[in-house]
Amino acid sequence: MQLTYNNQSLLATGCYEDYDAGLTRMGRQVIEEMNRVGLVVDMSHSGDRSTIEAAERSERPIAITHANPQDGHPALRNKRSEVIQAVVDNGGMFGISLYPHHLKDKSACTLESFCEMIARTAERYGPEHLGLGSDLCQDQPDSVVSWMRSGRWTKATDYGEGSASASGFPEMPDWFRDNRDFGTIEDGLRPTSPAASALAISPALGSGPSSSTTRSCSTTGSRRAKRPSPAYALLSRPRKARSPRLPGSWRGARLRSRTGARNILFSSKN
Repeated sequence: MQLTYNNQSLLATGCYEDYDAGLTRMGRQVIEEMNRVGLVVDMSHSGDRSTIEAAERSERPIAITHANPQDGHPALRNKRSEVIQAVVDNGGMFGISLYPHHLKDKSACTLESFCEMIARTAERYGPEHLGLGSDLCQDQPDSVVSWMRSGRWTKATDYGEGSASASGFPEMPDWFRDNRDFGTIEDGLRPTSPAASALAISPALGSGPSSSTTRSCSTTGSRRAKRPSPAYALLSRPRKARSPRLPGSWRGARLRSRTGARNILFSSKN
């Protein structure tokens, strides 16, 4: 569950705000309750201070399920190195985003450029902490993104990382059009660094535009001070357990390292 969606909320500060005041008192209590019931704290749309405080406050690993390192592309939603480090240091995971506004060269981003970014991220933070958060709004009209971004707290239109002249969903790169293209990323990762090529993406759990099955993800087990920080600590269910079907705009796949470790490939809304 996300604590914010770009703007200030009752729980934390969104990444679009000029000043990040961190977690609110209610936000700290909500994290405690999420820890108790096993919900993942997702800070993908939150500000830097709020995210670092959430990672430190939570007794279980948290996640940034769909964003990219800001040193690769300075989008508001992308994360600075100290933010990613705080998340992985506390056992969390970082989901690499395919949303064009988060990519270098946006819709024109090449597969090679994307895979090189994954390689750098894997080498810096460890492949065991990485997943893919495609941020793919597959088969959805532009009216959906307008609905998501138009709150009732202001009369002004919030275009997110788009603009008035390009207010809809940006065109996806030609090598990742829908959930059937995860294998293309696997092929692109093979010639990169050892850290990135150690990752193998299994086929999407669904096999077509209408499929919507994904692995569940929840945080179980308390965080320990000096334990290793595998992202698969986020997974609480047995290997064969599956979650209920999700709406058709959500897609999931798994990422498995050749050592047997598992991450979740998130495919969530932008």
